[in-house]
Amino acid sequence: MKDYLLLRTQTNKIYECIQDAGLDPLNFELGEESSEVGSEYKPVSTYPVSIVRYLHTDFYFKFDRSPFEDFFCKSHPSTRDLTIKSPSYKFDWEGALVSFREWLLRLKEQEVPDLWEQLEEYAPDETFFNIEELSNVPFSNYEAEKVTASLDKLHIDIKINFNLNARRSLFVERRIEYLKEASNRLGRKDWMHIAIVVIMHIAVSLALSPDKAKLLWDFVRSCFTGILQLRAP
Repeated sequence: MKDYLLLRTQTNKIYECIQDAGLDPLNFELGEESSEVGSEYKPVSTYPVSIVRYLHTDFYFKFDRSPFEDFFCKSHPSTRDLTIKSPSYKFDWEGALVSFREWLLRLKEQEVPDLWEQLEEYAPDETFFNIEELSNVPFSNYEAEKVTASLDKLHIDIKINFNLNARRSLFVERRIEYLKEASNRLGRKDWMHIAIVVIMHIAVSLALSPDKAKLLWDFVRSCFTGILQLRAP
């Protein structure tokens, strides 16, 4: 069957549009969904088309297509409803991009989730860390090596236990590398404050359920107990 998914050059353009709109591409997910247009053409059966979802919401933009490759865009918040009856709703690729940009503007106008508030929801229990009891002296060379080894273990735990696509895996890897680098220049208390925020950001970006977020913090505690003043399990 012919492939009606967007091409790599087209998905890259979508990424650029999100950035141009002042939104974070990490809050979006590119996926597939069955066409609602193709099923209207008999005997052509349904087929997968590309859809962009805004994480943690029911907001989406669907690049639906007819068997003749015309775009019939469907979205929520809605720009235009899906239809195959009115030619004014039919787009070429450039027209579909215009509609996508309009949808991004609508996203910014809608009551989208407060990602800062969500960040708070992923915070560990206040008794989890003894941050105020930490001194802010730099890590010794030995301690910095132990932090690096613990971060490597945490990275492995995340990859094994959470289903990461390539984009999210790269995001986690970059965050872990950032924490490694920061351990060589920050005092331990400052580093611990940064580490908490980074781990919370990872939990938000991976869209973890509360149970999985708790599991993530259990991994953190397991990796760092003995190096930092973390509460024992």
